[in-house]
Amino acid sequence: MVTTNEAGPLIHFKEQEYSNKLSRYTFCIVHIKTLMNTFNELNLEKIEFNEVPALLKNPVAFVYDKMAQGQPAFLAGMPINKEKAMEILIKPDGYEALLKKVEDYIKYSNANAEAKDIAENFEVNEKGEIVVKQKIVDSIKSDCEIRVESEYGQKVNELAIELVRILKDTRLDQALIKRPHREPEKEFKEFIQQVLLYDNKKGEFVINWQFLKDLDKRN
Repeated sequence: MVTTNEAGPLIHFKEQEYSNKLSRYTFCIVHIKTLMNTFNELNLEKIEFNEVPALLKNPVAFVYDKMAQGQPAFLAGMPINKEKAMEILIKPDGYEALLKKVEDYIKYSNANAEAKDIAENFEVNEKGEIVVKQKIVDSIKSDCEIRVESEYGQKVNELAIELVRILKDTRLDQALIKRPHREPEKEFKEFIQQVLLYDNKKGEFVINWQFLKDLDKRN
């Protein structure tokens, strides 16, 4: 159904492109969940979604904070950085696996821009599920919409729809596709380009009878 808004009537929605673009974001969610699950296997305080960027930024310091429950690191009464403290402490089981998962996610995000800005692209909904933010979904939808603003564009669209209907009703589309030793796309372009001629004297388009005769001989 054709709908309208300020950008003009929607004449086509690129469903496959929309699905492909959105899936790039939803696949990021799989990676985020895997990362969070790997951290939770350390049996420390569970990680929240909004803490994932901090984990990615400095996983060693993040694990220390969870182990020390936010207390600063000291050695012999002197403050030390969290990375140095983790060298001394006994690491929880699964610590090295977590560092590997963080490394994997960073590599993945370097190759997939959708995964880089987690806070900007994703959120937790009221059901506690990680989802793509609505503004991202809306942006993808907008990119996949084809709209026409001018009256001319709308008339061309109506003509194209009618042409497709006629081709299907007459099964001429199948005739063009199934012709031996011919490329369907090339054949159709030739048909569209030559079936009508512009008559300068009459100032109108007329049927190219010679083309139709030649076409008939070729079949």
